[in-house]
Amino acid sequence: MEGKKYFTLALDGKNKQKETITSNPGHLLFTGILEKDKADLVVKRLFEPDMWTPYGIRTQSTEELDFDYQSKVLGSIWPHDNWIIAQGLKKLGYNNEYQKIKEAILKAHKEFGYIPELYAVTPEYKLEEIERACNPQAWASGAVLEFLKNN
Repeated sequence: MEGKKYFTLALDGKNKQKETITSNPGHLLFTGILEKDKADLVVKRLFEPDMWTPYGIRTQSTEELDFDYQSKVLGSIWPHDNWIIAQGLKKLGYNNEYQKIKEAILKAHKEFGYIPELYAVTPEYKLEEIERACNPQAWASGAVLEFLKNN
């Protein structure tokens, strides 16, 4: 999305870009396919206040019309999604940002006493459970265990 200097989520049936700000482009950091200038833009965008919370990166920006912090894909936080992003950050040398995500996921784990598949963060940055989230969830637990292992 040239105007937003960010990667599009998808193309619709008419090959038009879905101009939604999501966490998905953060996975590109993990792949190593981004040039440094593009990686810098992705990292900067992921840590803007509409995406970043004290408990991790949201799946979708609070600025999107359909944002819902309780929704699986429209604004909640997925620990494994954040772990993938964090590994890309670490690999590319964004150590401060890696540490922020690690601390955020571990903070959620500490407050819950476990780590669910996904969770919500209210607009006031209050941590909330999502009733339909799986608990335990292997990939979410794996993210926490890996962060703890590399503490």
